[in-house]
Amino acid sequence: MITYILPISVTLPRKTKADKKVMLNMNVYRNLHHQICNDIKQAFAPISGQGFSANKIRISYQVEKTTKRLFDTMNIISIVDKFFLDWLVNHECLADDKCDIVSYGYIEGRNDCEQSRVIAKIEILE
Repeated sequence: MITYILPISVTLPRKTKADKKVMLNMNVYRNLHHQICNDIKQAFAPISGQGFSANKIRISYQVEKTTKRLFDTMNIISIVDKFFLDWLVNHECLADDKCDIVSYGYIEGRNDCEQSRVIAKIEILE
């Protein structure tokens, strides 16, 4: 089992203004300009994790938030998963992120953690 710690936000550097922090969730993503989405995709990187190479994987996600405020787990996971799988393909861990290569295990959320993040656990199937 390979574990990655993923961010729930990406900071985009700006030349003349303050850096822009973009939260990775569906509510923000649907309103973004396509150029900003591309900038986020290029800036996205796991906080920690080790490389691997696989033909088929099963991935499970756990969202950890520092607040007691309730949140919709899939609003976060859907966008983080999109950027994480693209990152895995770009770094040649996977050949592609199609449904016959990537399957999903459990998805859960937790409140009251010490750091907001997404933990991805990858099980190599082939």
